[in-house]
Amino acid sequence: MRRHIWKLTTMMALAFLLAAPLLTTGCGSDSPSPVAEKFIKTMSDRKFAEAYDLLAEGSPARTVSRDEFVSLSESNFPAGLTFDNVKIVDERIDGNKATVKWSAVTKQPNTPDENTEQELSLVQGDDGNWKVWE
Repeated sequence: MRRHIWKLTTMMALAFLLAAPLLTTGCGSDSPSPVAEKFIKTMSDRKFAEAYDLLAEGSPARTVSRDEFVSLSESNFPAGLTFDNVKIVDERIDGNKATVKWSAVTKQPNTPDENTEQELSLVQGDDGNWKVWE
């Protein structure tokens, strides 16, 4: 009986290990939307260095160094500005390029909340990962 339980447990663990890559396929790089959401959140949270890391090599915003991007973002991104209730409205993929339309409530001190809808362009690298192209 003990041997049967061990054998069953071993088979289940092996089946899980073999199936794990199949289960995780599609959770990351198939859709650019999670990267777009993360970029919006990092900008809203003023984590500009993290946002820089989500930019694709060669993208217009990445023509400056990481430190310069952080400095420019700190001076140009209004203090207290946040994006709440971020929702992905649409996602269009064309080969290794994508456009993600998103909406949010823009909040800023001493200003009425405002609904906004914008688009982010993304590109998929050779490694299959999506990066922001802005």
